[in-house]
Amino acid sequence: MKYIKGALLSIAAFATKAFAGPISFLAYLVVGGVIFGLLIVAEFVSFPAEAIKDRAQAFPGAIARVFEYTGRVDNTTGTDVNSHIVGQARFQVLTSGLVRVEYAEDKDFEDRPTMLAFNRNITPPPYNVSETETTFTITTSKLTLTYTKNSGAFNDENLKITVHDADNQATVSPTWLSKKYQPQLSDRGWLGYLNTRPPEVDTAPATQGNLGGWYRSLDSQSGAVPLHDGLLSRDGYYFIDDSRSAVLVDNITYQARPFHTAKRNPGQLLTSALNPNTKLLEGAYQDGYFFAYGTDYKAALMDYRTLSGSVPLLPRKAFGVWYSKWFPYTDSDYRNELFPTFREEQVPLDVLVIDTDAKAPLAWNGWNWNTDLLPDPQDTISWMHGQGVDVLFNIHPSIARTDPKYASTVRKVGKDRLNRGASTYFASWGFGVIDPDSRQPENITGVPYVFNFEKPSHVQAFMDLHDEFERDGIDGFWIDWCCDDASVGGNIYTGEFAGDIWLNQIYAQRNFARGSRWLTLGRSGGSFQDWHGNRPGPWGAHRSTIHFTGDTLATWEMLDFQARFAAAEGGVGMPYVSHDVGGFQLNKLFGNDVTEYDEQLYVRWVQLAAFQPILRLHASNTVGSERLPWEFEGQIKAVSADFLRLRSALIPYLYSTARESHDTGLPMVRAMYLDWPQQEAAYTYDRQYMLGSQLLVAPIGTPADEATGLASKKVWFPPNSQWVDIFTGQVYAGGTQVTVQVPLERIPVFAKAGAILPLAPYMDYSEQKPLNNLKLSVFTGQNGAYSLYEDDGAGLDYLQNKFARTSLSYNSTNKELSISASIGTFNKKLTQRAYQLKVVNANLPSSVTVSGVNLSALSAAPNDSSTTPGWYYDAAARVLYIQTAQLSTNIGQVVRF
Repeated sequence: MKYIKGALLSIAAFATKAFAGPISFLAYLVVGGVIFGLLIVAEFVSFPAEAIKDRAQAFPGAIARVFEYTGRVDNTTGTDVNSHIVGQARFQVLTSGLVRVEYAEDKDFEDRPTMLAFNRNITPPPYNVSETETTFTITTSKLTLTYTKNSGAFNDENLKITVHDADNQATVSPTWLSKKYQPQLSDRGWLGYLNTRPPEVDTAPATQGNLGGWYRSLDSQSGAVPLHDGLLSRDGYYFIDDSRSAVLVDNITYQARPFHTAKRNPGQLLTSALNPNTKLLEGAYQDGYFFAYGTDYKAALMDYRTLSGSVPLLPRKAFGVWYSKWFPYTDSDYRNELFPTFREEQVPLDVLVIDTDAKAPLAWNGWNWNTDLLPDPQDTISWMHGQGVDVLFNIHPSIARTDPKYASTVRKVGKDRLNRGASTYFASWGFGVIDPDSRQPENITGVPYVFNFEKPSHVQAFMDLHDEFERDGIDGFWIDWCCDDASVGGNIYTGEFAGDIWLNQIYAQRNFARGSRWLTLGRSGGSFQDWHGNRPGPWGAHRSTIHFTGDTLATWEMLDFQARFAAAEGGVGMPYVSHDVGGFQLNKLFGNDVTEYDEQLYVRWVQLAAFQPILRLHASNTVGSERLPWEFEGQIKAVSADFLRLRSALIPYLYSTARESHDTGLPMVRAMYLDWPQQEAAYTYDRQYMLGSQLLVAPIGTPADEATGLASKKVWFPPNSQWVDIFTGQVYAGGTQVTVQVPLERIPVFAKAGAILPLAPYMDYSEQKPLNNLKLSVFTGQNGAYSLYEDDGAGLDYLQNKFARTSLSYNSTNKELSISASIGTFNKKLTQRAYQLKVVNANLPSSVTVSGVNLSALSAAPNDSSTTPGWYYDAAARVLYIQTAQLSTNIGQVVRF
């Protein structure tokens, strides 16, 4: 048989060669049909029956592929603004520091959005284009691109980009990723969950090249991990290969990149037409984005925002205190114990996360309420809303066959069918092994069925499962994609799609459609199948994700690393990072080495979180799961409660900082090199950061000295400013490196001299009352300014310009604080407001006036309930307190002291 097949293939090859010249389309069809018939016979001669059946089934598709290819015409596309087509290459200038380079051998260019390139319809600043007989050149203020015409796909020789930077003018070529990508086995699935990376592999602090940017999650980690690349590099540029990313079609659909053909020897097509897995005469295709920024890292982040979209503004409540725990809380627990204790202890609470136990029939992946715990869930959630909190719910993306909603879900997906989950062990562990006495034996049986989020029917059926929870009042969801091996079509294995981002995006779109600002709390940058993440990374995740950093171990090494982690993720445009405050668990899954929780570690973790984007107290229901202040005693209880109150007071500042992230692409937590890129210390001091523009935070990441009880932190104070300890008023000179020692009740946090810090008085929750007595901490020493942002705190009106800004400025020479009229309007905007100033390192004033009106001296410093205008000077602390009357917000005010 092999000789017969060989003869037939020889005839086919001869015929193909004979007719390979320029012939008409009709001739192609005739000759192609003859050769095709010969190939069919050749293929079937030596194949068993099952193979013949497979080939026969592939026959109609093969014909279609041949016709599609032979009928292809010059399909030049690409009508986006600022497109320059040069043969088979296209170049798009998006900003002065951002250019798109695209090569399509068939000239079929791509204009649809991707997760990274969400917006290319951009009008850039002026730039120059020049051509010679052999070269095409684009020049902007930040780069020069040169391409050799008619030289084929991009490579190191034919495409050069020069970065215009005074300190480092480099000429480079983009680096394209390989076509294949296979995550290592240890990084996949639950093996990835169990795999702890040893701390010694961490190369931080990074002092050369890429500054690091992200990691999918820190699950089961006890210390530092090596971060994947971010956008920012000391090389002054970064290139993102977007060639294989999926294109977005609509809200619940994406498609793989289309096939690109190469018009070479048509006979090659026919020799493989019957194999649907063969890419017939695949043409080269490349698509990427080159960022040139030198040391202007802020410009790079703004360019990224321009291309990939702005960060949505979270609800104001998101910047308060969150609480969650993997524990089967009942309605009675919430009403009679948890919430009353928060109020009695005067610890604020803005967000409550209901964990997985509240689901039935299986706690892990049930899609019904567990009415043993919450008999009337709608009433429970309505009551929680009445207590001033938003309520999120923990979800795992699978469904068991025993679930009452399984049958309707199967009907909805129809012929697409659900897949049996592979992670049976973890499905059982999640709801059966940890606490077997609290659940029925049958609840640990059954293999979960998982979804393929590439398929619109699966997406719709999965999201329909949320309807009941949303109707009952759930505000948002925590997608705990831990151990359910749902997929995104398998494309993760070629680096085409990050399942985390697609799933989080679906949730975000659903929430926006119902007028909510809540984003998903979830992992980012990879998927369950690619646990630690690599390609394609978190590009675009900032539009949909509050990054849940995973089930970490409660160690000092992990606490110390988290101070770096949130700042590093700013390098991928991610402003909202949420750690399990206090650490998720004491031990690895199969370890029982630690039996007591380090109380000092708990306090230091709360202190770190008070100056992070999100403060979410969370723990597993195992030994050492105490995360609430009143679960401790004495100083531990008092200090942790104080910092949770401080966190709540910071909401006006944090909310204004989040708005700045929305507007500029800057993260909330900012690595020191964002503001001081020329200072070498900005790269080496990577366990300190700026929170917004006013505060330098240097969290404690090591235990205190046993003899003195003091913890030490070496802090770098950037030049050209003094820095003021916000707790003591001590002043540190800029351009110095100082080892700061603090007791348990303090953390090293410093305001830049001239800073103006807006704070709220104590409230049980952030919306409890209008902010009509705003606190302003003014740190003297030099001039300063700040812009206070306000809106209604929820809903999407802020996208319709319904917000207000109040400019605050301090003049060090004149000793005056100017408060501008509030510009803009929104629902519930205050027309009057009092201000309570705390002027740090002030001298005794001879008088204090507010818009020319003298204030009287008070016998004591004003407090949260003060309403009497006046001033008080604390000579020992050198702090001046000023309480104003209610003043019009529509008129500028000047406070002189």
